[in-house]
Amino acid sequence: MDVTLTAFTLTAFRSLRWRGNLLATMRHRQRILEPLGYTVRYLWQHKFNGQRVSRICIASKDDREFFVHNQQAEFYRKLHGVQGSIPRIAKIERQIEGVTLIERAKGDLLWHFDSPPVAAVVEDQLLEFAAATTLNGLIHADIRPWNIFLDSKQNLTVIDWSQAHFYGDNIDLQPTHHESAADKSLKINQIDTDAAHRVGRLIRREITIQEMGHGRMNWSPSWCRNVEPEATG
Repeated sequence: MDVTLTAFTLTAFRSLRWRGNLLATMRHRQRILEPLGYTVRYLWQHKFNGQRVSRICIASKDDREFFVHNQQAEFYRKLHGVQGSIPRIAKIERQIEGVTLIERAKGDLLWHFDSPPVAAVVEDQLLEFAAATTLNGLIHADIRPWNIFLDSKQNLTVIDWSQAHFYGDNIDLQPTHHESAADKSLKINQIDTDAAHRVGRLIRREITIQEMGHGRMNWSPSWCRNVEPEATG
């Protein structure tokens, strides 16, 4: 009984803390954006397995819509400087007091497109994207179906840079969060390319979503989390 009560209390505490953090984030974004004429709202979408809910903050102004982020302000500042040479990304519009506005990607999230005929189109565009990130000393590190939009003309846009990292010339850096021996052999500049191929295999139904994530349903990409981000001068 005590164990059950403790587990319940811990779950309730975590839920309250999560809600408190969400409300604080919402208020912060509204405080920054609404005086500048932006309307702020949230979209709630189920993850691919129907069990998790993803919240997307949207800011609207003058018939334009933007994704809103307020983390990794320094990273987004640096990404803004190289975004012109990286295809397939949702462009950064501006930053305001740490809040970053990114153009809203058109289309639907990729997990709605599970038909094998689109696999080659998606994989080719992701490989183009991965090649460009490598040339710019950058890793997205989170290429997976629920971070990819595909429009009606099969143009692809990659979103969600929360795991991204500028690694510069340090390509010998090896990730530490792999869950298979094969993955541990990858160098850091190979992770986006590897993920692009795995997305293609997933759409072709050669692997399952669990296999794509090496057995983890709520898959987090292979990534070296114990390395400090490159300094941005």
